[in-house]
Amino acid sequence: MRCFLFWPQFQRAKYREMSNSHDRKSAVVEMQCFVDNEGRFIVKELAIVSGNIQSHWVFKPPYDSTKLDNKALRTNRWAEKYYHGLAWLSGDTPYEALERIIRRFCIMFDRIYTRGSEKCTLLTKILEPLQVKVINVDTIALTPPDDQKPLPRCLRHASNQALNHRCALHKASLLYQNLPRKTVPRHCCPIVSSAVESFNSLTL
Repeated sequence: MRCFLFWPQFQRAKYREMSNSHDRKSAVVEMQCFVDNEGRFIVKELAIVSGNIQSHWVFKPPYDSTKLDNKALRTNRWAEKYYHGLAWLSGDTPYEALERIIRRFCIMFDRIYTRGSEKCTLLTKILEPLQVKVINVDTIALTPPDDQKPLPRCLRHASNQALNHRCALHKASLLYQNLPRKTVPRHCCPIVSSAVESFNSLTL
């Protein structure tokens, strides 16, 4: 494993000390998925949103669809046609980079919000070594903002034909807007932006 995959703990502490003048750092992680033969999630689309930070990936399949049984194939075809509109063979990021990307970006935050127990379980397992808290938004009271702003969609879901499909970036942005006000930072910390830019150069 290459040494740049994880920030040392002293760097994590230094980052948080530098940004302690801001509200507690929170992010929303959302994803669109397929399922495997055991019904476990196969992440297809991943979005991470925190204020002005918006990062998005679509992953290549982890293996050929011929390894899926009929039940999984039927479920995934339904998801492609009626739910997220993403094909099994689509994607530009290797699937083996999934956990590395989640750890690299989420280490910057104290709390990660997502929707659904399955996604919470997946993220908790990946982030457990980093001691980042994962919270299911279904267990908290959301607070819609007074001025609902237009929300972004990724390029794959931006066309008129795709507007009926669920977009992970749109879902993450919507959840972030509706988080309780005390968890949402008022400004974007500059060190976060520079870190994201450097991480993008390594992962994309």
